[in-house]
Amino acid sequence: MVRAIKGVLIECDTTAKQIILALNERYSFIIEDLDDTHLFVNADCVTMLRSEIDKVIEDNTFKTDV
Repeated sequence: MVRAIKGVLIECDTTAKQIILALNERYSFIIEDLDDTHLFVNADCVTMLRSEIDKVIEDNTFKTDV
């Protein structure tokens, strides 16, 4: 029997892909790792994925005290 999963194709650079792969270890949302710059992920997790990537970027951004 065929099983269909609703997903979203994500195109990203290799750095962003590494962040997404690390997040996948916690949340398990990647359906298929297609190549160096493309991932197919569960459509229900896109909003969560965006917010988690924003958190990682914010945590890794250099901040100066003005």
